[in-house]
Amino acid sequence: MSETKFTSGPWEVVDHEHYPSFREVRGPSFNVKAVMVATDLTFADYLQRDADLHLIAAAPDLYEALMALIEAAEDSLDHRPEFRMAISRAYSAAAKARGE
Repeated sequence: MSETKFTSGPWEVVDHEHYPSFREVRGPSFNVKAVMVATDLTFADYLQRDADLHLIAAAPDLYEALMALIEAAEDSLDHRPEFRMAISRAYSAAAKARGE
């Protein structure tokens, strides 16, 4: 498996210190990973923006959990087709996260 090039976590969602309509995802050492601006949005749009930011912030943790599941699954003796298909999908998702 390839090494990751993305910044390891933890990442967190924070309010921008100067612009109240901005929210950011920050990584270690407060490096900004994503910024989403909310202007002229409905309340539902704000909620979706925040949900998207939290998903982005969870990405490093989700990747690590996926890799742990892949390793555990590969060590399993379960070779049912649906189980093997799930492992294949997990490998594809991990490769996508690495930009492959």
